[in-house]
Amino acid sequence: LDVPARIRWLFETAYARLPEASESAACAESLAEFRQCHEAGAPEIEGWTDLCHALLNANDFIYLR
Repeated sequence: LDVPARIRWLFETAYARLPEASESAACAESLAEFRQCHEAGAPEIEGWTDLCHALLNANDFIYLR
């Protein structure tokens, strides 16, 4: 899957909804930054891992509406 499709899948899995355009853009930008932080190791896997952790620690996941 490409990056936007993976982000959509993460939102559907974690939040049971699709991401807004601004959320998708923020996730893609964050993913690029996370990958840069892990240049020495496995940037692809580590970047996605960091993004997943960020989504799981967001208010949308922690609190019920």
